[in-house]
Amino acid sequence: MIRAVLLIFEPIATWEKLFRSRLGMLAAFGISFLPMLLLVVVLEGYGLVRWGSWQAELQRVKQFPLGEAVVLETVHFLLMLLVCFLGTRVIKSMADTFHARQTYAQAFTTVACSLLPFLLISFLNVFPAISPWVTWSVGILFTVRALYHGIPRMMDPDPIHAFGLFFGSALVIALATSLLRFFLFWYVRGSARGLAEKFSALGERLPF
Repeated sequence: MIRAVLLIFEPIATWEKLFRSRLGMLAAFGISFLPMLLLVVVLEGYGLVRWGSWQAELQRVKQFPLGEAVVLETVHFLLMLLVCFLGTRVIKSMADTFHARQTYAQAFTTVACSLLPFLLISFLNVFPAISPWVTWSVGILFTVRALYHGIPRMMDPDPIHAFGLFFGSALVIALATSLLRFFLFWYVRGSARGLAEKFSALGERLPF
């Protein structure tokens, strides 16, 4: 969490520190990204159970059963992992088109750490009064800013190609996270009745 805060307020110094510490892929994932993601899904799930979400079709706030919230947030967790790993693969492929020699581990470390501010701002989704699109907008701005400083330091592309790689990377991450946020928003607002029935049925099978 501290690293996420530092990437928001002191991105240049933080990336320099990460570069000098030779932060690897496993450390970036296991120490930084994974704990933050787990905390996000736990908090969002708690918010759905405790306060729920307004559903226009029901004309009321629906408080989600624990089982259904667990199933939904498990899907959220897996999709966010997909965003990180496939996003890294796409960004690595873009870097390869510039005849760069960056490794997948370098690209993953850059993406995983850049997503930390996005995950930190996502903590606010626990409060139903705050629009998830507000948290997405603020979070992705900080993530794009982190990418802007992180790509040159961690991936070290040729200066002539650096901005193109940054722009493509920012676009990929913004698009992927917006699609994930749209799915979650679509579900909790009651627009996915068939899927909700399946998630609810799965949740009822859970031992709690």
